[in-house]
Amino acid sequence: MVTISGVYLLMGREKIAVDRVVAGAVCAIEFSSEILATTLCSEAVSEGLVRVTHGAKPLVRVSVQPEGGLDELKSLRTALKQLSVLDSNIRVVEQENGELAMFAAGEVHLQKCLTDLYNMGQSNIKVSEPSVPFFETIISIPGLPNSSMQPVDCNIRSGAAKIKLRAAALPRELLEVLEKNEDILRDLREGKFTSAVKDLHKILLNDCVNWLKDLKGSFWSKQRTEQLRHFIDRIWAFGPPRARFNILFNATEDYDRPSIWEKGTSKLRCFDQSIIAGFDLAVGAGPLCEEPVWGTAIVVDEWTVKEVDDPTMAGALISGMKQACREAQKKHPLRLMAAMYKCIVQTNAQALGKVHTVLSQRRAKILNEDMNQASGLFVVEAHLPVIESFSFCEQLRKKTSGLSSGQLEFSHWEIIDEDPFWEPTTEDEVELYGVKGDAINRARVYMDAVRKRKGLLTDELIVINAEKQRTLKRNR
Repeated sequence: MVTISGVYLLMGREKIAVDRVVAGAVCAIEFSSEILATTLCSEAVSEGLVRVTHGAKPLVRVSVQPEGGLDELKSLRTALKQLSVLDSNIRVVEQENGELAMFAAGEVHLQKCLTDLYNMGQSNIKVSEPSVPFFETIISIPGLPNSSMQPVDCNIRSGAAKIKLRAAALPRELLEVLEKNEDILRDLREGKFTSAVKDLHKILLNDCVNWLKDLKGSFWSKQRTEQLRHFIDRIWAFGPPRARFNILFNATEDYDRPSIWEKGTSKLRCFDQSIIAGFDLAVGAGPLCEEPVWGTAIVVDEWTVKEVDDPTMAGALISGMKQACREAQKKHPLRLMAAMYKCIVQTNAQALGKVHTVLSQRRAKILNEDMNQASGLFVVEAHLPVIESFSFCEQLRKKTSGLSSGQLEFSHWEIIDEDPFWEPTTEDEVELYGVKGDAINRARVYMDAVRKRKGLLTDELIVINAEKQRTLKRNR
């Protein structure tokens, strides 16, 4: 419950304090405290109206900190809290190390948020370079060697514990169902069981089996229909909040674990949660650049622990499970997933060619090009990676002399169809592409940029040909 402290009648740019407002008038309401959303009703109600939600989460992230140190941190935190109330599409997170991270929908939205902070009196702040998240995934390619389907053995402490598992890609249709039912997956992680959980279970049993069977070149295509239904019934866990669309399957013969679709914990084996914790760590930070994993299944074939009474075994199992999941993923082709904008550009015939030039430089994919008969302008639709969208509108206006305007809106996540580790190896490839390839591997560039930002090792060489350097001065 909130208290209304004032009612104002809006008259142009001015507001007039009044006691009551008649129907049909535009008014403003002042509350005693800052709130994000509420429902006004003449009578008390148990539930308010549903808050309007946005289709896309804010993606562009910056770190904000005051230049004056801890003395100004409290005021900055208060300003960010107020900004998150005023703008529902901004997200502010305080990290464990005290860092304040701000997430915005895009570059223009980020600049507007920074301007609002400046108007709130926060002019003495430092803002980091904007960063964009990625996802990591594995794909199934027909014709790959059978070694990619072989399980990974992980022996912990010279045989004190053993984990045997394999990784497999999930079909796109299954992931779309999981995305639509994200709230149900969150309830399952929290131990809440509703009728919607049973409905999702039925959908997976009826349709998921066919989707898995049709995924060519994967582990699922070689399984019987009854076995696939058995896998669905024995789902161990879904992914954590950062990487929710991953599945951990229980395929162990000697562990009849209670189904995730039913409420009950009476038959859980010791260190059951350690396996789930290791799985969460593995899919929360992938093998490429420690970004969240998307669309990956981990199938546990064997899991044994001899020293049950050892108190340090839980931590060893978590570490071993994480490492085993990573090794299983590395057996498959690894790919990055980038967030994509839907880009709509309006231009005239004179600047149409320059628009295509700018879009191609930004790695955009042209979807449609049509002419508006009423205005005579061309409308170009394309998919543009979010990572390539910084200063896009500015470059577009410069190249076309102001004859074009662009609009960006989040569309979807898309797999970058380039192997980050590909290099010409055979004689034909070297002859065709050269020693280093004739084009820039964008997936490798993105991966190295993220690894540098996180302080991870990269293969970049500071000195490539040391013997070609001359360090001695030639006396003449």
